[in-house]
Amino acid sequence: MSKEKILFVDDEPNILDAFRRHLYNRFIVHTAQNAKDALEIIRKEGPFAVVVSDLRMPVMSGVEFLARVKDIAPTTVRMMLTGHADVTAASEAVNEGNIFRFLTKPCNINLLIKSLEAGIEQYALITAENEILEKTLKGVVQVLSEMLGLVSNEVMGRSARVKETASSLAVEMKIEKPWEVVTAAMLSQIGCIVLPETLLLKINRNEPLDEIEERMAREHPLTAARLIMNIPRMEGVARIITYQNKDFDGGGYPEGDPTGKEIPIGSRILRVALDYDTFLNDFDDPVAALKEMRANQRAYDPDALTALETLITVGGTVSKPVHMEVKLSELTDRMLLDEDLYTLKGQLLLKKGLEINRPMIERLINFSLTHGIREPLAVMLRQ
Repeated sequence: MSKEKILFVDDEPNILDAFRRHLYNRFIVHTAQNAKDALEIIRKEGPFAVVVSDLRMPVMSGVEFLARVKDIAPTTVRMMLTGHADVTAASEAVNEGNIFRFLTKPCNINLLIKSLEAGIEQYALITAENEILEKTLKGVVQVLSEMLGLVSNEVMGRSARVKETASSLAVEMKIEKPWEVVTAAMLSQIGCIVLPETLLLKINRNEPLDEIEERMAREHPLTAARLIMNIPRMEGVARIITYQNKDFDGGGYPEGDPTGKEIPIGSRILRVALDYDTFLNDFDDPVAALKEMRANQRAYDPDALTALETLITVGGTVSKPVHMEVKLSELTDRMLLDEDLYTLKGQLLLKKGLEINRPMIERLINFSLTHGIREPLAVMLRQ
């Protein structure tokens, strides 16, 4: 079994030396003499399975420090060392949920080892549970995304393209929780399942809408947000989708607040990615699409628009598609159709811009056996 990392925090160097001396052969031991240094170590060298802190330290107490640890490293198990006179304060900290266990000074080394081993077991349980939740969440998102493809290949294709752009923008802007932006982009069109097919076609072709159609179209993000809000840990994604059509200056939909930087950063990125996809389909030229967006700057976060310009002009993910022709047997996940796909008799099967996935490949292979498909297929890969 590999050793787990333990961090001890105490303002008395001799106590830290004793920990290192007695525990180095069982655990990977790190030490810090104050809370500030300890937080920096956690940020740079984490994750740590267990953090053990003295209660009484200058500047920042052990209770306050471990509360900070909970914020920046929620899976790390937190323990406290206290003097006998501080037992009441330590007990309160345990009851508040910030501390897994507290030990009194001087602490018997065997008791300390058993406590650390119990903390490591707890850490393993927490990380395993989080891994299961993460895989479950990814599965749910994938199922919802593929269900969207059953409703409309065009809408699914738009989601795929927007996801690629939003992902690149999130990386370029170095935002926290980029996974929320990518997931929101994948599911940004899920509310379209309630829209009539004729309206979906008009939206995808950027055709004028009447008043009723306009109201229906602008409310589909709210439908998506209501659906996604029911999935655990997806509250942030739902909020991003809610404001995906919100203008940076406060216009757009939903009406009213928030405005500017108060709009979730993910929503601001998604707005840029969505409109870029629309204008790129209109002009078939990244520079022309960006120029059109620059003409309406009030709608966009300037930082997100600058990031898009960087990706286009400097050579980022958005601006380097690779075009090729492949046989049906050579199709792979994440390829995008570069032209409409037809049967041998001229029947339209899939529209240009649709991202290929495994279920779709299997359906196309089965369809080709009975009806035939025109080959080679024109596809595009984004580097």
